[in-house]
Amino acid sequence: MGVTAQSNWKFNIVQSGVHHASNPDPYRGCFGSNGLKYAEDVQGLIDYGTSGRVAGFTTEAIQGVGGIVELAPGNLPAAYNSVKKIGGLCIADEVQLGFARIGSHFWGFETHGVVLNIVTMAKGIGSGIPIGVAVTTPEIAQCLMSLKEKYEIIGDVRARGLILGLELVTDRQLKTPAKVKILHIMN
Repeated sequence: MGVTAQSNWKFNIVQSGVHHASNPDPYRGCFGSNGLKYAEDVQGLIDYGTSGRVAGFTTEAIQGVGGIVELAPGNLPAAYNSVKKIGGLCIADEVQLGFARIGSHFWGFETHGVVLNIVTMAKGIGSGIPIGVAVTTPEIAQCLMSLKEKYEIIGDVRARGLILGLELVTDRQLKTPAKVKILHIMN
């Protein structure tokens, strides 16, 4: 959804494949507290701003940096439904909210009654030590091996229990790290 202090923030970055929907701010947002209207905006981006294939949808249940804004009621379940219908992953950004920081629930996404695929977290888990974690379902974690078979850039997949590693290379035989290619992709 994006993190912003502005209420009607919306733009598409088509060339890089990243899209931002309208900020579902029930106080200042363009659709007020109508969460389903914001979810329709997500569906519109899928239909008209993408090829119809979406890798994932990331949002915070309560936007921290964006002004402590809770999402409009009904927005997140409807948006997740649109993304899941086309095979996209639903990702909860719990970097600021996670670990019972909101009081009523351990995770912010729980306040919306949604089921997701990946949770990202940091800050609350490190006690001041800079650390970040992404947790996913076993089904998604096991998919990494099939991705290795499909993409030459994936040199190695390592896993034991809940710890996973993925190494990107330019040459599998020489095990050359894909540093330049990764920097190019990220910029």
